[in-house]
Amino acid sequence: MGYVRDDKTGKFSWVEGSLPDEEDRFGAHAKRTRSGLSSNTMLRGALLLGAVLLLGVWGMRSVKEPGVSIRRIHSHPAEFDGHTVMLHGRVGSVFEVGGSYAYYLLQGRDTIVVFTRGGRPAASANAEVHGSVSIGYLDGIPRPALFATN
Repeated sequence: MGYVRDDKTGKFSWVEGSLPDEEDRFGAHAKRTRSGLSSNTMLRGALLLGAVLLLGVWGMRSVKEPGVSIRRIHSHPAEFDGHTVMLHGRVGSVFEVGGSYAYYLLQGRDTIVVFTRGGRPAASANAEVHGSVSIGYLDGIPRPALFATN
């Protein structure tokens, strides 16, 4: 089925059923399966279904473990004070503080101080840190820090 052009008038008309030269004009893509759909249509449907499934899995993972940006913590410190968050970033300078460690976690130009009782983090390593945000004040300016739980 499809539109057929009349060579004499140049007009197109709709024709039901298969055309005799359909396979010659379109090749193997014009062949139909038992369900009546072309193999090309079935491939597109399978690819679309796969893409939807991947987006669903990615979406569920992001809902399960929502990360927070350091910039957002600095912009709205009262919103995060005492809350547990997850941060991604790169480890900056590391300092020993009374048997524990403190280090800068970097996200682009934004930084936050992280205190941890775990092992010494490797400088310049990528890190995922879970912890509680604590806001201290210096000269009346809020200074957020993260106390790591991992």
